Amino acid sequence: MQGGRRMGLLEIASGQSVWRGMDYYDDKKVLSWKVTGDESYDGIVSGRNGHSYNVHIDKVHPRKSTCPCQFCGQ
Repeated sequence: MQGGRRMGLLEIASGQSVWRGMDYYDDKKVLSWKVTGDESYDGIVSGRNGHSYNVHIDKVHPRKSTCPCQFCGQ
């Protein structure tokens, strides 16, 4: 925690990955998503060259979020 408050996904994620995620959503590249917990989500995103990939977003534990994109470094 920083300053007595928990750091969230937006504070931990790189600026590039946050904007990229918002662009993907706006461009309708989020093919599907589902709620997997109180504050977690799994989805499938359409990437470059027609490939799709799985993402996991955990708002409570952002470091547990996963994404195979170049911005996440996974």
